[in-house]
Amino acid sequence: MEDNLKPIPINELLDKQFFIPHYQRGYRWTKHQVEQLLDDIDSFFPKEISVKSNEKTFYCLQPIAVKVLDEETKQKNKLTGEWFEVIDGQQRLTTIYLIIQYINDLWAGRQKKNQFKLNFEIRKDCVQFLNEIRVNADEKTVNINKTYIDYYYISSAYQSIRNWELNYQEKNTKSFDDDNSNKLDAYVL
Repeated sequence: MEDNLKPIPINELLDKQFFIPHYQRGYRWTKHQVEQLLDDIDSFFPKEISVKSNEKTFYCLQPIAVKVLDEETKQKNKLTGEWFEVIDGQQRLTTIYLIIQYINDLWAGRQKKNQFKLNFEIRKDCVQFLNEIRVNADEKTVNINKTYIDYYYISSAYQSIRNWELNYQEKNTKSFDDDNSNKLDAYVL
């Protein structure tokens, strides 16, 4: 059997569509896990491997395992185009989605990053919730939604992203900006 595992940079995922099947548990990442991911993104600096090749080192996040979604499942869920079924890594992928959502929300008016699509076999309203989550007008808080446990953890994760960024500004006396967000390009899954 051919080995189809290969590292893919996050920026190559941004135009993809991911389907979260019913067997995947709900989103449960905590503040600690979200902050670890953000700290990893912030701390990595790609270095040139060789002067001649323009190749740089990369940081490998934990894997996200996917397979091409079959036609029957696509039809059943009214999906068109190429979709990938997430077999493992749904919470990591959702957190990356939230980080990109946050970057696009925070830097309104600047060039927005493309954002991959998520669709859930169950928890259908979750996509709309993900797309509507925002930092409040006070620019510090996020409404923690307790309607469903997934919404609670997702909105808490978004608050963790906001708190992390505010702490970053205080600690570094500068904003986490486009230069930092472009570090996502050096990460592979």
